[in-house]
Amino acid sequence: MATPLPRTPGDLREDHAIAAGEQVAAIYAQAEMVLIATAAALARKVASGHMPKSVAAARLIAVARAVFAAARSRVQAAVSAAMTSAGQGAQAATAGGSEMPFPDASGYAQELAYKLDDATGNAFVSLQDAFSAAAGAAAETTAPQLTAGNIFQQVIADAIGSTRGGLPASSLSLSRIQAAQKALDDFAAKGITGFTDRLGRNWDLASYTEMATRTAVSNAWDDMQAQAMIRSGLDLVEIGTYSTEGSCSHCRPWLGKTVSLTGATPGYPTIAQAKASGWMHPNCRCYDAPAGANVMADFTNPVDLADSAAAYAASQRQRALERNVRAAGRQANAAITPAARAKAQRGLAAARQASAAHRGQEGVVMTKVSVQRRERPFGPR
Repeated sequence: MATPLPRTPGDLREDHAIAAGEQVAAIYAQAEMVLIATAAALARKVASGHMPKSVAAARLIAVARAVFAAARSRVQAAVSAAMTSAGQGAQAATAGGSEMPFPDASGYAQELAYKLDDATGNAFVSLQDAFSAAAGAAAETTAPQLTAGNIFQQVIADAIGSTRGGLPASSLSLSRIQAAQKALDDFAAKGITGFTDRLGRNWDLASYTEMATRTAVSNAWDDMQAQAMIRSGLDLVEIGTYSTEGSCSHCRPWLGKTVSLTGATPGYPTIAQAKASGWMHPNCRCYDAPAGANVMADFTNPVDLADSAAAYAASQRQRALERNVRAAGRQANAAITPAARAKAQRGLAAARQASAAHRGQEGVVMTKVSVQRRERPFGPR
């Protein structure tokens, strides 16, 4: 496996972006767990006849508003701090940066905050749909009339069919609870939807906000640095990396090359062309610096490509295993029957065991931010 090397400006940028993404995702993951547990508890009350569906729905809305409001306050503070630190980091990592007019970071923070607010709005709708599905399953004793197009309505059709919705009254509560559990299981497996991409894939709230924050902070760091150099009359920058993970096929052709930030200098490719070819892709640890600044000691790839590929594959596998842990945790929070709770706990234990086994085998070190665990290859740099 690759050996850690001294941190580059690209490492500083990406490590900061990852930390910001982890912090924001931890806040939303905690909110998601609270809301799934609340929806499950209310669905059980509806199923057992202890609370009308309308009252339970109103209570869930009130809880969701309070939880999301608290999360929003914490997220806005985290985003503002992350963007301010990104500007300071970019300035410190840029040769001559202390003399350059760096842009204000608040605009970048506000743009990201709007995006995360949209995700919260989507999550609120997703939560209501899921609860309506679970409570609807509990309330109906026969298969309900369904409207095509609602993903949760199909879950209800399956739940009612498999729990024999027309059971005698003596078994009615059990039937309703089982139907609600099936709907909640499906909801917990998917998570609260925060974003649907162009391919129609639903991103759960924690995963989407982590990705959105990490990407936005990294891009803001890069953009603030570029804007500061342009304002200072600089146009040519050199591209370099000696990242711990080596250089990918997209980036290797650009290492050591001089490019133009604006295209104003004839005879040089532009940084836009480099990015269009795949350089500075998501999670990329390459960087650029003012041409002639003499800050890049090496433009070669110091890590054997086979080792680099193995390290990357191990880190991606760990990401998948940790997604399984979070999904199992959601299932445990959504359990409202003894059988479902026992099954969920077994699943959670198995997911954690698989994650730990992979870490031990591959030497992948985990960090922990509140309730959100994320992988970090090679340990702290």
